[in-house]
Amino acid sequence: MQQSVKPQQPGGNSQIHTIMITAITLFALSGAILGFAVGAFTHPRPTQITTNTSGTDKKPVPITKAKTPTPSPTATITNTQPLGCPDIVTSFNNLNGTTTINLIAKQKTVGTCGDPKTEANMTSDGITCRIFLAKAVDKHPAIDGSDVALFKDITRYSGTFPHEIAGIALSNGGSLTQPCMQGQASWTFTLSPTLDKGKYYIVGLTGNPAHYNYSWSAQLTK
Repeated sequence: MQQSVKPQQPGGNSQIHTIMITAITLFALSGAILGFAVGAFTHPRPTQITTNTSGTDKKPVPITKAKTPTPSPTATITNTQPLGCPDIVTSFNNLNGTTTINLIAKQKTVGTCGDPKTEANMTSDGITCRIFLAKAVDKHPAIDGSDVALFKDITRYSGTFPHEIAGIALSNGGSLTQPCMQGQASWTFTLSPTLDKGKYYIVGLTGNPAHYNYSWSAQLTK
């Protein structure tokens, strides 16, 4: 009996080939998956954009609290120049019965007081001016050493002098003592209705911390 032998199929080689292709495919697929995973971790995140919904893009402006300025202390002017006898200019208003006194500080010259109108005016500040009413004795006011002792101290000008008569009614309700602005001061007044009838003088006084001087007005009759 003749026995035929079939040629052997190359099945073994084909199986190996299939296995190799499958392995390569799986390797490639695993590499792709790994690469995707790594990329997911290392890929930069997109920048977050904040949308302004307030309708404006202005930045907040810092509010600066204003500082209250510190006032500078007022400088006190001190005048220590020698003073001459002040000039007293008297004017009368017959319509309303007022009297205006202008007191003008004068520069000191050698000797006693002559005519104050001929002396140079003191035009600087730092001088205190004062007027007061005194009775007339002959051709001068009734004052003595007790008054003059106080003339030397300008801090006493706000007080009452020993021979001062209360009888001046100032029109503006001011003070009998005031600073001589540029060497001058002015008062408008009437004589008090209760003042005794008689003859009087207005004594005008100028002083600074070192010097003083005085004179008197034309005679007033009540």
